[in-house]
Amino acid sequence: MDRGALLGLLRAARPTSTTPLRLSPQQLLRFGADVASGMAFMADNSLVHRDLAARNVLVTAGFRAKIADFGLSRLVRPAVACRCLDVESPPLATMGCADISDSCTEWH
Repeated sequence: MDRGALLGLLRAARPTSTTPLRLSPQQLLRFGADVASGMAFMADNSLVHRDLAARNVLVTAGFRAKIADFGLSRLVRPAVACRCLDVESPPLATMGCADISDSCTEWH
């Protein structure tokens, strides 16, 4: 990308004792929104990046952030689901593994 990695851009824009921050709050917010949007897209497509860092985000000439370096990415398998006959059972988050196994009759 035209401006390189986000990490380098952030380091170059770091304020010093004589110069203020060279990126506006709006630009920083846009970088965050772009990365969040990219990660949401990956999650919607059952992908996990596993190495998201500023060094793996590229910045375009128009100051848009793009996620890069998918070398550690993995496709997430759907979780094992069960159909429980007991409608009165408590939410799964409050149940132990033995409780879930005992109340489920059909595993997929």
